[in-house]
Amino acid sequence: MSWPLARVVLAFAINGISSSIWISRTPRLVDRLHTTEGRLGVLFAVGAVGGIVGSRVASRAVRGRSPARVMAVAGFGVAGIVGLRAAATTFLVFAVVQLLAGLVDGVHDVSMNSEGVRLDQAGGRSIMNRLHGLWSVGTVVGGVIGAVLASMDVGLTSHFLIAGAVLAIMNVAVLRAFADPPAPMVAVEAGERPAGRVSTMVVVLCVVGVAAALLEGAPNDWGSIYLRNHLGTSEGVAGLTTVAFAVAMVVARLTGDHVVDRFGSMRVLRTGALLAGAGVLIGIGIDRPWSVIVGWAVVGAGVATAFPALFVAGANLPGIAPETGMAALTAVARSGFLIGPIAIGQLVDAAGVRAALLVAVVAAGVMAAGSTWLAREARPA
Repeated sequence: MSWPLARVVLAFAINGISSSIWISRTPRLVDRLHTTEGRLGVLFAVGAVGGIVGSRVASRAVRGRSPARVMAVAGFGVAGIVGLRAAATTFLVFAVVQLLAGLVDGVHDVSMNSEGVRLDQAGGRSIMNRLHGLWSVGTVVGGVIGAVLASMDVGLTSHFLIAGAVLAIMNVAVLRAFADPPAPMVAVEAGERPAGRVSTMVVVLCVVGVAAALLEGAPNDWGSIYLRNHLGTSEGVAGLTTVAFAVAMVVARLTGDHVVDRFGSMRVLRTGALLAGAGVLIGIGIDRPWSVIVGWAVVGAGVATAFPALFVAGANLPGIAPETGMAALTAVARSGFLIGPIAIGQLVDAAGVRAALLVAVVAAGVMAAGSTWLAREARPA
């Protein structure tokens, strides 16, 4: 493995670990902040808003610069924010830290994906699925580390400081990016396409990104509730939906690059969207615990290649700076992850979980149609 590839692999792992290494302590965080479990949702929403802003900041930070260098600096920001949570002992202060965390994470997210796409293009072979697969592995590793620290009854302050230090030490290796010659991303020429057509490409890319966020989030968020409350299973069985979804996604991402190299990213995206939609229908159509678990595994495998493919497409929009397309995709996707659960929650209250999950089927159709259009229109010149 080349050094440029190794450091972007490390960056994806760092980002994944940072997202989950502290989540296991949320019950104790409720006591520390003298708040309620419900109000924690406000903190998560504030972080999502920061991420949307950070995605827009990243567009300017990466433009004309080496994505790897921005990635290295943002990596220390990610580590520092995890450690900074140790000093947040009130709800308001923690909310400010969450806003900063989202902002820094947005910059790190866009810069590491930009560097991944740059290497993907330079190497002539797909690597984005494996990078996103390693991000997923990082979330699992972070969750395990957090659970171990919690089981050892490590204090909350110490937990945050240890986690931040571990991430900072990991990111030291990424600093070698500053020893390399600057390598900014190269924009695709607009050719003869009219400006209005370019705008349409960005809109379609963003619509597909929101659909992907809904398709990834809705089944994962509501699968266990569907099994527990609608089919009456135990909590242990209900939790298998999340496990099946996550395992299938990791496996599909780690193997997806070979499929993309053979068939093309947009064709794989379209097939994956149809597969994911079929998975939801299998689960709620047969309406048995086993069918839901199997269906959710199919959804995880189907949606796994969505964001890797969309980041590559965003960097290849004719006449659009690569960082602009990728930042726009990141911002709307984060908006989808923020707004989607709220909207689906309202549908659950109004019509039930089963009917609300049909939103995921509609999102799969939108993804399939959008990827077909992008495959024809958004090719590099």
